[in-house]
Amino acid sequence: MKKVMAAVDMGAEAIMDLSSHGNTQPFRKKLTSECPAMIGTVPVYDSVIHYQRDLATLTAKDFIDVVRWCLHG
Repeated sequence: MKKVMAAVDMGAEAIMDLSSHGNTQPFRKKLTSECPAMIGTVPVYDSVIHYQRDLATLTAKDFIDVVRWCLHG
């Protein structure tokens, strides 16, 4: 969060969250609740982690479901 807020303080209008290790949901919830800038993310990373499956086996529905899960828990 220190890096995020430093970027915002320097004028960043958007933050890209590329978290890809472990349980990313707690950080993302903190990020979306405290960061005033737009936030982008890559659901591919969360999908692989969430489903514990190879990327080639994931579907578009899997990606959409993970985005919903990340937003609502």
